Amino acid sequence: MAQAAAAALEGGTSKKKKTGRAISSVVIKVIVILICFVDIYPIFWMITASFKQSYEWSAKPAYALPEGIYFQNYIDAWNRGHMSTFFMNSLLPSPRWSGREGSLSTATSSSASWSPWQRP
Repeated sequence: MAQAAAAALEGGTSKKKKTGRAISSVVIKVIVILICFVDIYPIFWMITASFKQSYEWSAKPAYALPEGIYFQNYIDAWNRGHMSTFFMNSLLPSPRWSGREGSLSTATSSSASWSPWQRP
């Protein structure tokens, strides 16, 4: 009789544990989805807003989707903002920096593994 009562009691706590785990799993999934939405929505809004024409900014709310894809904004930004100059200023030093960082990382990793107290 006592064994049956103990088995019934264990079965009840097992169900509670499973229910608790299921609820916590759902809560964690909802939190992760909300965090993803908070991270991804601004990027989506920025990309879609970049395709708007100038009259759409004053005629519609900021969150409204553009009427169509308008690539002239990118062309204007490239030409008026002198983006080719900035692009070349970023591109030219890159091989020099990566070579310097590669040689420094090799030197530091070899010196970090060497110890004056080690016997040859």
